[in-house]
Amino acid sequence: MLPKKYRLNNEPDILRAMRSRRYINSKYFTLKYFPSPTSIRFGFVVSKKAASKPVVRNLIKRRMRDIVSRKLKDFSEKGDFLFLARPAAASASFEEIKTAIDSSISQITSKLGKR
Repeated sequence: MLPKKYRLNNEPDILRAMRSRRYINSKYFTLKYFPSPTSIRFGFVVSKKAASKPVVRNLIKRRMRDIVSRKLKDFSEKGDFLFLARPAAASASFEEIKTAIDSSISQITSKLGKR
């Protein structure tokens, strides 16, 4: 479970992250990033377009939340991170999503480290 202080859960912050032009594309999701000097927060959006059934949408969100909560100690960048699921995530296994998140986190860390 992702601790409450790491959740991106109010609409203005989610919209700000969604409008951000900084992103990483994956087969299973798009990771949008908005810098914040004080905290690190994560949000997860799975639309009906990505998965039509609510059970599947919730499964995708639970998997992504679990993977991110396990990776919190490895994450050094501060900001708001928004995962937007793609339709391929509905048929992906836990390990496939985990590999994609690991790859995206390393990409975004290397991009931000260059600045």
